[in-house]
Amino acid sequence: MKKLIIVLLIVTGLFSCSNNNSFKIKLNLEDTKHYCVYLSKLVDGRSVLLDSVVLKDNAATFKLSKNDNVDAYQISMKQWRKKITVFPENQDVTIKGNCTDFKTIMVYASSLQSDLNDLNAKMNSDDSDEHKSELAIDAAKENINNVLAPYIIYTYKWAFPDSDLIKIFEAIPQSTQSSFMPMLKSYVDNIQRLQPGNPYIDFVQQNIDGSSFELSSLIGKSELLLVDFWASWCPDCRNENPAVVNVYSKFKKKGLDVLSVSLDNDSNAWKKAIEDDRLVWNNHVSDLKGWANEAAKTYNIAFIPQNVLIDKNGTIVAKNLYGNDLYNFINTYLD
Repeated sequence: MKKLIIVLLIVTGLFSCSNNNSFKIKLNLEDTKHYCVYLSKLVDGRSVLLDSVVLKDNAATFKLSKNDNVDAYQISMKQWRKKITVFPENQDVTIKGNCTDFKTIMVYASSLQSDLNDLNAKMNSDDSDEHKSELAIDAAKENINNVLAPYIIYTYKWAFPDSDLIKIFEAIPQSTQSSFMPMLKSYVDNIQRLQPGNPYIDFVQQNIDGSSFELSSLIGKSELLLVDFWASWCPDCRNENPAVVNVYSKFKKKGLDVLSVSLDNDSNAWKKAIEDDRLVWNNHVSDLKGWANEAAKTYNIAFIPQNVLIDKNGTIVAKNLYGNDLYNFINTYLD
């Protein structure tokens, strides 16, 4: 607690100081209706609220002390689906846009922020996933000596092959004061734990009727267990479901079972998708927390669909196989 209090005193700058030792985060947003804006910062891997302001005449201002640690701040509103990450670098920040349309909101700040804005725009384009992966990797390498690299890697971890992610993470200087480093390190540690040849990691979720279900309850009951992470709202998942249905139909008598883990937060949508896509196996679980699904965190799920194949001894034998690759692996394994 003492450490947390000291950190907050350093980063918030909510006490009196001269103009030379402070900077401001100014918001000018349309259609705010006197909404409340929240300023927060990650401390020891968790979000800590620093201040809140009610928008008046579509405007609000946070005043902060300059600090040697130029790490990110986060701006949020209950009306937004996610937070805005800001890298001020001890300079004034202006945030503009329409409060009701998150895509219109722009952040004008430091050179780091400009680089991040450019990357975000490209990553949100309709470009191919392969090109986006190249962009994210290049951006992380270019910013390896500043606080932007850990943020890029953690935010766009889905775009990094495991080997590239680990290599770039290890190149980040140990002196880097980034609040995203603890979460990134945990993610990297899990990559190692989840490699084929290692034992599975157990988790608890709720099945369709709301009762608790443990992954371990299925280990050893089949020759091969496919743990499939998906969601009703995910187009790629729905497109992949016929392939999962096909392998289950073809190989269930040879010892294949399926456990579907949904990243839904709408129970009705989840159940309807199971019925519509004819996911006829018995094992369907979720904690209805969306991307915050605890099992997904355990298994480093940064995008969906993803899957893990576990043998009867509880050993991970393969990961992230789709379509023909999934069929061929299971066919060879159960032959």
